[in-house]
Amino acid sequence: YNGKISTSGHGQLRSRFVKKNGQCNVVFTNMADKPQRYLADIFTTCVDIRWRYLLMIFCSTFLFSWLVFGLIFYSVSLAHGDFDKDRESSRKPWKPCLLHVEGFVGAFLFSIETQTTIGYGWRCVTEECPIAIVTVVVQSIVGCIIDSFMIGTIMAKMARPKKRNQTLLFSHNAVIALRDGKLCLMW
Repeated sequence: YNGKISTSGHGQLRSRFVKKNGQCNVVFTNMADKPQRYLADIFTTCVDIRWRYLLMIFCSTFLFSWLVFGLIFYSVSLAHGDFDKDRESSRKPWKPCLLHVEGFVGAFLFSIETQTTIGYGWRCVTEECPIAIVTVVVQSIVGCIIDSFMIGTIMAKMARPKKRNQTLLFSHNAVIALRDGKLCLMW
């Protein structure tokens, strides 16, 4: 610890928990389960980390969810036969699961349009595949959860008085004064 002070008359050095300038003088070291502690309270961890890492987590979370759901939509379309070019004409008119999705890139764009609620212009889900409809619903819910977590984290991080402790200083003199009928120690 920094900020060792001598006690009056004995010459012993004692550690301060809080420095005279208001900075906290406690550092956690040699904690065996430190990574588990960070993951146990991921919200506080996200609020405490640097902005660059939070923005990296923010972007990678969205990209990962778009990619996963893009792969799901691609798999559903592939299983339904939406990408078969030499489809035989049958009596019943054929309808794809996702209109105007002709490969993975289209499925990825459909995933982005679904989660960001940009809206469907050309690409859209049809009534042909109930699994695609369920996937749209699940992605919408997951997107709302990610949005609320990220917005809450950013708002908590912006509203947090991180630098406030540097403006609090201790005086050089302690005072005992009467306050609300009681003697109080103030410094």
